[in-house]
Amino acid sequence: GQIVDCVISGGKILAVQGDDGKWPERKGANAFIRGSVKVTRCQFLGGSYSENGYNCGSLTLYYPGNGTVVEDCLIKDSDCGGALLAGSTYIYNTTIVDNEQYGVWSWGSGKTFYNTILYGNVLAGVSKDWAGDKPSKNVFGLAVTSGGVFKSGDYSNGIILLENSDAFVDYEKGDYHLKGSVLVDVGTTDPRTDVSATDLDGNPRVINQVDIGCYEYQPTVFSVIFS
Repeated sequence: GQIVDCVISGGKILAVQGDDGKWPERKGANAFIRGSVKVTRCQFLGGSYSENGYNCGSLTLYYPGNGTVVEDCLIKDSDCGGALLAGSTYIYNTTIVDNEQYGVWSWGSGKTFYNTILYGNVLAGVSKDWAGDKPSKNVFGLAVTSGGVFKSGDYSNGIILLENSDAFVDYEKGDYHLKGSVLVDVGTTDPRTDVSATDLDGNPRVINQVDIGCYEYQPTVFSVIFS
């Protein structure tokens, strides 16, 4: 199935093949997904602890089917974690920022990341972009807060360490669009071949080379008029 162009916030639960329909409510997720699904250009905003305080993740992919893809999405401002990933999942050009508890919580192996940002996710004031099991070597352009669990030398395909928020247009005001920065034109499409045509805004995804994150940098075009 497909989930396209959605905004889910404040604990408005979207359940796809949930256990008994109550699992997401008990755990507090904005979206709880099982089964094969492609999630494109969606925003998962907020999310909070349920009564039992389980670190659910604003977006929970609970042992989804093979080929589950999340692309061109924004996950932010949850106080129960950003994305909880259990099982095989592909994350493409997604921005996961400003979540409490963790950015990504990974259960098991089988996670593949392309051109994704994890930044400003914290636990008790300490950087916590990642919790649980690290991905295997399936990392193709992952930008993370410097000082976290990843080191650039760990992955031959590239970890980008962000020392500060200068990559974003206005991080403090929640504008995660890119400005001319270390995240522009440094993404990869190899070995992936099915790069989406547009970013979260609906703008062209690839202008020169694909960027990192859910928003593609849109350069200013100047017109010159001769008289």
